[in-house]
Amino acid sequence: MLANRVKETTATTGTGSFTTAGAVAGFVTFNTAFGTNRKFHYWAVNETNDEWETGIGYLSASTTLVRDTVLSSTNSDAAVNFTTAPSLFCAPSESAFASIVHAANNSVLPGYTPSVHVTEETTNLTMVANRVYYSPFLYLGQVSTFSGFQVRVATAAASSLIRISLYDASGDFKPETKIVTCTSDFDSSTTGTKTQACTATTIYPGWYFVCYSSDGTPAIRQASQQVFSPLGIDSSNNINKCYTENGADISHPAAPTLAGTSANFGATHIGLNIA
Repeated sequence: MLANRVKETTATTGTGSFTTAGAVAGFVTFNTAFGTNRKFHYWAVNETNDEWETGIGYLSASTTLVRDTVLSSTNSDAAVNFTTAPSLFCAPSESAFASIVHAANNSVLPGYTPSVHVTEETTNLTMVANRVYYSPFLYLGQVSTFSGFQVRVATAAASSLIRISLYDASGDFKPETKIVTCTSDFDSSTTGTKTQACTATTIYPGWYFVCYSSDGTPAIRQASQQVFSPLGIDSSNNINKCYTENGADISHPAAPTLAGTSANFGATHIGLNIA
């Protein structure tokens, strides 16, 4: 993930996490740009000693930058043991552009037919109570702010609720980190298209997972075709591969524990409300 005008100072040396110390004049902090637990590209540069490192990191707290994956550095592409505190900023590296090209070249799997639109089926998808589903999608629009979720309840289940969240995708394409959850759960004891708000959140072009679960067994409407599902939609049977995990309730974890599970589950009629 990238953002404009992100640059901070730090007093941290060594190979551990950086403690950020505030934005350079004319710039913003990593926390302002990304918040916590969202991965982004970072550079750490000490011009005095000609040391530098670029990689993928995230904030575990508002001023703690974790060096999650070092992509390239003056220390044979390993973490640099900084003897003088570096400058920290957000910018893409050569490997980041290579990853974008790779993703573009591999956005559709062989044997699957992508569609340029979404159509609604008459088929409904009945949820299993307390099972958490993670369905992949590719957001192809411009950087936007979304403010809520929608779901089409086709068959109601008495006294039931549906919860929906949005997750980042990991490098090996699994749901990784929860970004935001709807402010209130959806009432699925009646049918119809339901809308719930969430905290206004910036979404960038790229891969994401919509996560949904219910404490009952309502059925939600299936979408027969979808733009570029990364795991593919077979146009002959409209089945979409998604990840699942079973829980004690409808809670969505900060980080999934998938245990390698996956399931065939139709592409769901769930949407994001773009502000």
